[in-house]
Amino acid sequence: MNKKILAVIIVYQPNLRLLIDDIKSFCDNVECTIIWDNSDVTKAKKTKKELQKKFDHIIFMGDGINRGISYGLNKGWHYARDNGYEYMLTMDDDSIFEDFRPFLQSVINKGKKALYGPNTIKKNHRKGFEKVNHLITSGMIVPVDLLDKAGGYYSNFFVDGIDIELCLHIKELGYECLMKNDSFLHQRYGNTISKSFLGHTFHSPNYSPFRLYGIFRNHIIILRKYRYPFSLLMHIIKLYFFGFVIKGILLMENNKIEKIRSVIKGIKDGLNYQITR
Repeated sequence: MNKKILAVIIVYQPNLRLLIDDIKSFCDNVECTIIWDNSDVTKAKKTKKELQKKFDHIIFMGDGINRGISYGLNKGWHYARDNGYEYMLTMDDDSIFEDFRPFLQSVINKGKKALYGPNTIKKNHRKGFEKVNHLITSGMIVPVDLLDKAGGYYSNFFVDGIDIELCLHIKELGYECLMKNDSFLHQRYGNTISKSFLGHTFHSPNYSPFRLYGIFRNHIIILRKYRYPFSLLMHIIKLYFFGFVIKGILLMENNKIEKIRSVIKGIKDGLNYQITR
């Protein structure tokens, strides 16, 4: 392949076993991988030492401060732009590709400026690319010059909503989000809780109050900033309001009062936020 692609993974106190599996799933098909580590210096040194035993062509970045996701992604974008990379692959540290090479090759063969992502739900058996409302950050392949047009990732979002905001901004600029139906990415979550009730098992991500605040604040900002497709709006309401608040916080999780307060504060701050790009 004659296209240069840079992988960027944002990590924070990573599970090394999961992270190693993650990198193995794509590393043979990218020229270089940046690990932006938001962990403290001691943990980051340990991660670097272990990864250097197993992989070549990894650049380690970070300053011992947790700066969130958008900051590290933008550092990766700047590196890609300054060093002549044509594409950037963005990954979480909890994801693994079934077969990355065919996905990358299909993106290169497509030769179209768009955001590309794998299938993360594996519910259909269709082939090829399909237009979608948005893609998740993990597994996304982004043409670097398209990021240049967009001005990078929205720096005012710490963790959540970064992928949806980028997708809606890119579509506003006249480009598409394309999902490869037959390329699969598996996501593994380490902090979920499960409870059985009336013969059914329910799962909750068990997010912290800080994380819940960011989720609701950022998505309210996105709702105000862009014209959401109705289907995406319904997805957000179902996932966040009914999934996280009702099923998760009220029925399953501890620390309910603080979490509900964080949700309310996130909504309030999102409604009062002065929107910029």
